[in-house]
Amino acid sequence: MVFHASEVRKADPSDPTKNSIAFKRENGAYHFVESGHKTMQGKLGIRCDGSIPAGKASIGIGMSGNPVFARPADPNLQYTFGLHPKYWIAFGDFEEGEVIDLNRMTQRFEIKFPINQYERSIKLTPNNSWEAID
Repeated sequence: MVFHASEVRKADPSDPTKNSIAFKRENGAYHFVESGHKTMQGKLGIRCDGSIPAGKASIGIGMSGNPVFARPADPNLQYTFGLHPKYWIAFGDFEEGEVIDLNRMTQRFEIKFPINQYERSIKLTPNNSWEAID
């Protein structure tokens, strides 16, 4: 399955006044609206209203305009997303936005970032394993 973001809104998980949004359906179209609700600091929240039909849409969280977490949207539910991302690199034939099951992948490598380090270089070695080169 491939996810494409059809609407993107900025959020700030550190600010409870800017970390929650509502999701609704009007005139056959799904869209985000201000929610007036707050989500716990450090998390992001999406509140689906009663206009959302079960299993007909998905909601999620993205980074840099690309999907990261997604799940089916259901009516009258509040979804809270904890933000503890892990970054992985893998070799394969994938489409941007494709759901990837790490449990089914081989030759994957978790990229860990030490405190205050925001960039890493990784190389694929001749024996097809990954190596951090900092």
